[in-house]
Amino acid sequence: LKAAAIVETSLPPTRQHLMTERLLALAIYNQDLFSLLGSDLSPNWLAAGLGQELYRRLLVYYTERKQLALEELKLELANEPKLVSLLERLWIKADNDFGDFTSEQQQTEMATLLQALKNNYLTSELKLVAESVRQAENKGDQAELTKLLENFNDLSKELSNQRNHAQD
Repeated sequence: LKAAAIVETSLPPTRQHLMTERLLALAIYNQDLFSLLGSDLSPNWLAAGLGQELYRRLLVYYTERKQLALEELKLELANEPKLVSLLERLWIKADNDFGDFTSEQQQTEMATLLQALKNNYLTSELKLVAESVRQAENKGDQAELTKLLENFNDLSKELSNQRNHAQD
């Protein structure tokens, strides 16, 4: 059991994980951008785990107070040291990565990250639905297959629209 935990934590971070952290770091650094996330970001697009949890906690905190006071937030999260550690690491990352960015560059980076996270999420969902389609075909479950194919088509259209929008 311990060996599995070690292996799990020693895996390199995924692209989704890195983009999640970069997005959160930017939102923490430029709180004007944070207000966009509540309407433009689905938590499902973020890498599962601490990043997703920190996003939820930041969103609640920001919604209640209309600002992010990091020291105050760290006090609220004091009983969750992993979240505090992630918050501190992201603040340092943000200062290093975005300290020289103009406001316009930060907005462009935020838009790019949101689009990439959504694309990754839709692509992952398409793969899951495609696998479910194969399973339904093998079982001969026509009703399930019809439902899954509709879902697949909807996701495909959304991904296509997302990519076309990116090219505009």
